Formats: sequence, structure tokens, C-alpha cells
Amino acid sequence: MMSGLPDFVRNCVLAVALGAALPVAGCGTQRASAEAPVVASAAQSVEVVYGEWRDPARDRVVPYKLYLPEARTPAPVIIFSHGLGGSREAAGYLLEHLAANGFAAVAIQHPGSDESLLHDAGDPSGRPARPRLGAGMSSAAAVARFGDVRFAIDRLEAENQSGRFAGRFDLSRLGMSGHSYGALTTLVAVGQRPAGGARQCVPRRPHRRRHRLQTQRAAQSGRGAGACRRADADPALYRH
Repeated sequence: MMSGLPDFVRNCVLAVALGAALPVAGCGTQRASAEAPVVASAAQSVEVVYGEWRDPARDRVVPYKLYLPEARTPAPVIIFSHGLGGSREAAGYLLEHLAANGFAAVAIQHPGSDESLLHDAGDPSGRPARPRLGAGMSSAAAVARFGDVRFAIDRLEAENQSGRFAGRFDLSRLGMSGHSYGALTTLVAVGQRPAGGARQCVPRRPHRRRHRLQTQRAAQSGRGAGACRRADADPALYRH
């Protein structure tokens, strides 16, 4: 098992976030345009497998939904990360289409920022509780998401060696996609960092006029108008 992402993933993974293909710099020595594209023949039938991966190191269970092409030969792999409040059922139409055209696609579910946020047994209206939605967007939840991606790749590597899925994955051709929060997860997985260090600022007082004065003074002094910190102050947020 890997302690971090393998080199070929760190340097060569292809991110597909919100429909935009993002080639990563430093991926091999050939130009991307010279690489042979993955070309599928006629559409294949698709095998859908539900399962869970248990990560004892983090005491965490990661549910997944795997879409496999009919062909038994190693298939390029696409990992999908859902948005806030989503689940492994997200983008099923897209992942099924990919599998029908020769890709192995796996949708992973991120506990803590998944559909569990939207089910409040204490509220008859079924409306999500704001504190739990906030927790789903916390730094801890983000770090857990990034860890889920690394762990999923570990599991795909292990299961490609033996067992039911042995030889089904071509992990030298690995991509990732995501929606919303999952798109951010995808971008971090391929190495994006805030340029110059992003900052998070929260006004100290809710009064509009007072906050407006604080903002004006902050602009003149070059300092934040509220409680500010560097968003990248915690290295664990981007460690993957």
C-alpha cells in the first residue's frame, strides 16, 4: 500500500472537472497531442458493482459504485467525486456511458460531506441542519475527501492484483472528474494550490454600516476587515 499518491498519479493524472480537461504539466516527455487517445469500439454492456472499502488507518468506510465494461482486458480508470450532499449514485448516466465505451468508472462516496447531511431525523420537514452543512464544508471534511481519493487508488491497485477485479484496471491511464465540491476535490488531487496563499476572512461584527467602515479601513491599511487566516495555513489540507 502507498503512503501517498504514486508518482504516475501525482504527475500524470488527467483531471476532468466540470467538463474541462486539464492536462497536468510534467506528465512524461512526449507532447500531450502526440499521445494515442483511448478509442472505444462499439458500446459494451455494463456491470455495476456496489461495495465499501474500509480504511483502518482513518477508521473510515468509503462506499463506492463501480461501473465495469464487458471486456475483460485492463480498462482505463475514471474516479468520480460527488458534490456536497451527494452520494455514489451521482452522475450515473455519465459513468455508465463511460463504461459502455471501455472505461472502468468508480464513484466514491465521502462520509461527512455526503447525503447524510440532508437527512435530519429531528426535523419533520426534512430540511438539512445548517451546522451539519457547515461541517461538511470544513477543513477536516475537505482533508477527509482528499484522503478518500488516495485510499480509493490504493484499493484499486490492490484489487487489480488479485481477487474479483484482478487485471481489470489499467492504472497507467487514470483520470478523475467531479461535480462542485467534487470538482474541487479533483483539482486538489492533481496538485492545484492557491496562488500566493488564499485567505479566509470573517467580519467581526454583523452590523452593515460598521462592517462597511471596517472594510474601508482595511483597504486603506492593507489588512483584513475581520478575523482572517491563510486558507493554506494547514499543510494537511493539501497533502495527498
